[in-house]
Amino acid sequence: MKIGVVGAGIVGSSIAYHLGKAGARVTVFDIGEPGNGVSSTSFACLNAFGQAEADLPFRLDAIKYHSVIARDVGSERHLHTTGTLRLASLGNAAEKLEQNAKALSKYGSQLEFISAAAAGRLEPSIGTGSAAEVVFVPEEGWVNAGALCQALIELSTKRFAVRYRRERVQGLESLQSTARLRLTTGIEEFDSLVLAAGNDTNALLTSAGFMPLRLTAAPGPLVDLTCSLGSQGVRRAIYADKLHIRPGDHGGFLAGVAAAAGDGPEHERMEEERRSLISSASQWIMNFAEMGQRWAVGVRPMPADGRPMIGPIDEDRTVYVAVMHGGITLGPLAGRLVATEIVQENEAVELGAYRPRRSIAQDADWREPTLPPDRST
Repeated sequence: MKIGVVGAGIVGSSIAYHLGKAGARVTVFDIGEPGNGVSSTSFACLNAFGQAEADLPFRLDAIKYHSVIARDVGSERHLHTTGTLRLASLGNAAEKLEQNAKALSKYGSQLEFISAAAAGRLEPSIGTGSAAEVVFVPEEGWVNAGALCQALIELSTKRFAVRYRRERVQGLESLQSTARLRLTTGIEEFDSLVLAAGNDTNALLTSAGFMPLRLTAAPGPLVDLTCSLGSQGVRRAIYADKLHIRPGDHGGFLAGVAAAAGDGPEHERMEEERRSLISSASQWIMNFAEMGQRWAVGVRPMPADGRPMIGPIDEDRTVYVAVMHGGITLGPLAGRLVATEIVQENEAVELGAYRPRRSIAQDADWREPTLPPDRST
């Protein structure tokens, strides 16, 4: 079986690894190095807390699978299952924290309510004085996503029949029993194609005459913070009201903020999120004003209903899509399940709720913007 995978972020890299492990001949296409697109500008927390209750079992299983894949590819040093701290100030935030904790505990999480003082002892760099409720979630953590992508592709190309090609995909064509990729060097034919192309998914689908999915590109600010002399970093991922913080991949902090509500112009929403990040960081991070700052933008693929889209897009099952927000958490497990479906030609029960046909934009008024294929494919 000859399979093409478009995209080498965490989702595509995992799919390629598991397809190769299952004996398929695989070619992965991306214009950059593995994990150098959206996966490299992601907060990369492994989380289930606060997600839709229907998705919690899948997310908890996905977090557990990170330990399995890390052992398989020898990337344990890039996985940090040190738990997350969840802090909320008074009012609706504290009430919502309690509701989310109750929901997650129903599915076996060993989360624990702790005092603000205890949280401060765990993370001295965080100002916990305004926290009314604090939850510690031991199952969660974070991962160096770029390094994991590189490890998956490196091992795949060494051990299995997997090739990696730095080449731009210009479009695709779907025939009855095969699929073709239009490349800068010509046309190549495959038994199946997997689009793990994130924000470029719709541009590729429409190039072959498929209807687009209800998928948007959602930019959001991130800031790398350099610790001031004598100050400490953090050991784990921390969510404090709208703010989220974790250790940086190269020291210091990485901080982001919850997406702003509303459908205003992108530049206005980005500026609102930037101001919100600065305000929240000033409240929760000790000595924030003294830290060096390096800003970046992560462009998140965002299904309209917030749930992953994983599965075949055509009746012949020659074109498969795998696009999701939260791909860092879900990618390794989703990759294993996708590979099993393609190679064994059966359906994984775990993916039943995430089929993309639920979200095909049938109406003519659907005009969500798609990025051109050279942005991340």
